Amino acid sequence: MEGALLRLLLFFTFLGLCASRCNSGWSRYGNSCYLYFHEPYTFFEAKVTCDIAQAHLVEIDSEGENNFIKNMGVASHGTGVWLGLEDFQEEGSFQWVNSLTKPTFTKWLPGEPNDAAHTEDCVYMVIDAVGHWSDRSCETRFSFVCETEDAVIEEPEIGK
Repeated sequence: MEGALLRLLLFFTFLGLCASRCNSGWSRYGNSCYLYFHEPYTFFEAKVTCDIAQAHLVEIDSEGENNFIKNMGVASHGTGVWLGLEDFQEEGSFQWVNSLTKPTFTKWLPGEPNDAAHTEDCVYMVIDAVGHWSDRSCETRFSFVCETEDAVIEEPEIGK
């Protein structure tokens, strides 16, 4: 009986290790995998690209996750990164495009969001020391990050 329990424990430990990996090129933080795209896209192009990758534009819900995304931008020498946050339905009422929920964490740049010239409905992270957020025209081109909560299980390499 003890041997069976030990084998079961080892199996679930192995399964947990496999499930905690992300696909090649993706980075893990918490329960999500992230892929940074260097090429500048409009908000809508970035959203479609994430959809194709079976992911969504990043939804930040903590200071730690904000710093993780900011550091991805810093490492890539970026100036801004699209977030999956917009206020299309009601001006000034921002929600995440994937979960359709209001953010529980924000990091607005002082004076933002300001909807300058009534054309700023999409949110990006300014790659600065803090990782502040600002609203911007959705047609502006920035790098972006896709996120998926479903870690992709990679097959273990046998014999290595």
